[in-house]
Amino acid sequence: MTLHLHGKSSSVAMTGLFASLIAVLDSTPMLPGFYSGVWDSWAFILSPLAGMLLGPVLGASSVLVGSVLGHVIMTRDPYESVFMFGAPVGAAVTGAVMQGHHRTVFAAYTLMFVPYLLTPVSRDLPLWGVWDTLGAWFLSVILCSKKRHSDSVDASFSVMTLCAAVLGLEADVLFRLFLLVPCQTYSLFYGLTPDQLAVLWAAASIIVPAKVALATVFTAALNKRLENVVART
Repeated sequence: MTLHLHGKSSSVAMTGLFASLIAVLDSTPMLPGFYSGVWDSWAFILSPLAGMLLGPVLGASSVLVGSVLGHVIMTRDPYESVFMFGAPVGAAVTGAVMQGHHRTVFAAYTLMFVPYLLTPVSRDLPLWGVWDTLGAWFLSVILCSKKRHSDSVDASFSVMTLCAAVLGLEADVLFRLFLLVPCQTYSLFYGLTPDQLAVLWAAASIIVPAKVALATVFTAALNKRLENVVART
């Protein structure tokens, strides 16, 4: 469900609202003293909803503005400013899925995943370490093969909401993987060796899917509630 915003003022107001909420969440660490890494804050919990309700452009814009403000409020590793752009990418993907732009989503996944697989160091990393992102890539393929369903069908809407949330969250992860491996920031920024990177991959195979599941459940539940509220107004 994408909100139908009437007029420039409504668009600015909703974008500002989500940017403010994202800024608060982005300046709140998941754990005290934990200021770096994938989803170093709670912003991930709301970024898919921004894409769903505002669409790919306004959703990504609100998440980007909120993330920048959050990084200003809570200073952290300067390198995190580069990885910060994964959140608006994820919001854009979520919005694109909800609007039926499945081929665009598949293209975005392919453009980021293929370079990862072709990078020599990826051969030293366990493929099961990114099983969730690989599964999301396959999900984008499945969506491309399906006909677009009407949002008036509750079951279809619920399934699409879940798919959009997962694909958006995993696109955020994939963007970070693209920066780490094909762009080799694991070495340029952090001085990690392939062996050290493999250890991180093993841990991420559990932690990242757990966070995706948490944000997906939250997004699906809240989006359904908002849909019912809007339907009554």
